Amino acid sequence: MKWSNVWELTKINILYSNPQVLASVKKKKEKKPEKKISAYKSMMRQQMFGMLIMLVLYSYMFMGIDYTLMPGMFTVQLTMFMIISLVYGFTSFFSIFYDSNDTKLYLPLPLKASEVYMAKLLAAQGAVLTYLSPIIPMLGISYWQLTGSAIGLLWVLPMLGLIIIFINLVGLTLIHFIGELLVRSPYKKAISASLMAISTVLAVGVILFVQFSSQNQMLSKHPTDMPNIYLIRGYYDMVARPFSSEAFLNFVLILLMIVVLDIFVSRRVVPSYFQQILAMEHVQSSKRQRKPRTSKGMTVKQTLTKHHLSTLADGTLIVQTYIMPLLYCFIFIPTLLQGKFSLSDIPLGFFGVSFLIGSIFGFFFGNPNSFLGTAISLERENYTFLKTLPINFKSFLIDKFLLLSLLQHGFPLMVYMILLFFFLKPPLLLTLVFLSGVVLTAMLMGQVVYWRDYRLLTLNWQNISQLFSRGKSNLLVAFGTFGLLIIGSLMTMFSVMLSVRTSILVVNLSLFIILLCLMAGLQFFIYRGFWKKL
Repeated sequence: MKWSNVWELTKINILYSNPQVLASVKKKKEKKPEKKISAYKSMMRQQMFGMLIMLVLYSYMFMGIDYTLMPGMFTVQLTMFMIISLVYGFTSFFSIFYDSNDTKLYLPLPLKASEVYMAKLLAAQGAVLTYLSPIIPMLGISYWQLTGSAIGLLWVLPMLGLIIIFINLVGLTLIHFIGELLVRSPYKKAISASLMAISTVLAVGVILFVQFSSQNQMLSKHPTDMPNIYLIRGYYDMVARPFSSEAFLNFVLILLMIVVLDIFVSRRVVPSYFQQILAMEHVQSSKRQRKPRTSKGMTVKQTLTKHHLSTLADGTLIVQTYIMPLLYCFIFIPTLLQGKFSLSDIPLGFFGVSFLIGSIFGFFFGNPNSFLGTAISLERENYTFLKTLPINFKSFLIDKFLLLSLLQHGFPLMVYMILLFFFLKPPLLLTLVFLSGVVLTAMLMGQVVYWRDYRLLTLNWQNISQLFSRGKSNLLVAFGTFGLLIIGSLMTMFSVMLSVRTSILVVNLSLFIILLCLMAGLQFFIYRGFWKKL
């Protein structure tokens, strides 16, 4: 294996590891063409900064926990972070190994499969290590507590090394079997979209579980331990009780798994990688050569509906569309599982506050990095072609908006309804008013981001991340979310306090009317500025 080849290939594959970051780097280069910007170095710096942020943010969660009394908490937290790292590492592996489409270019070159594979593995480490970095302070704090001195810190690096090796071997094994599935299936895009959606939802759920479990232990006067995960318990017992039979058994099992996975990866996975890529190329070319299905018997409306749906088959886009509105559902899950939270006693007079909270939640449905926020640009070259067809293009855009609104808002609304009717159980009137606020605001924000996409229309994009980086979308989402949470919380608290001190009915009726007037005004503005001019 020539390490010079591996390093050059690693620099190339780092660019595939995070297309969204790469798009922002390219944008910086376009703004300052005279400035020398190394894309791979810029991405590595951003990954290092991400690791540092994760390390600092999560460090505070471990300081208030006495791991000498709670080995179960240690095993659960370590398992959760390993799962997060594995999930995000897996998506990075998938992007680099199978979505990059560069491997076929290396086939005629004098490169070994092991060199290409090692380069791709190294390029994926940014995603793996970013979400694994919080375990460094966790291991440091727990091992110091278990040994009673700084000597325990000597265990951190070897244990961290074993964990990183284990995560990578599991990730490579999983990605190999996904590759085998892709060899037998022509639906690469659909599989990619499904994997991205499932992995992101799983990772978000795990992150929130870790946060809430740690915060509950820190705030509780009588913290309770969590169930032990016995295989992971080896990382605890080897420091706490190194000569016990449990430590020996659990740790030896971990080492045995690492050895078995290493043999499988080195002897089966790496040598078969090039063959997988060649087989996948054959499957994709066979799919392209098939006779396309005709739309015989379908109406124009049905054909256009099918066309609209076909533009949405991107895993990153699906995740970005649903992650914001559903994120706050995940926050309620730990509380709901305890069965101690109910809204059934709220007076009906707070209908105005309920409408306000629903409106705040509705804002999160209007993400610029969503179906509606990219809908028109997703047409690409079809946009110009469709304008030449004998159809009303304005009706086409309206129908597209209505269909994508149903898709974008329908699923989160169903989740909200399940939470409200079966778990939180507020009075029926307040539930209906809350949902009305969500629906009206979601439709307004959907029109805003749809109009924004029309203004920033981009048809020559290569990666969906390029659409996400238009008009400072990421900053808009980040600052808009935090700003809305702060302003929304202050408005809600002020409305509740004013209602209690004055008249509940007068305050809530006034709030309800003011919000409806603001919504009507915004709808009129959107109509005059966008729909009427189409």
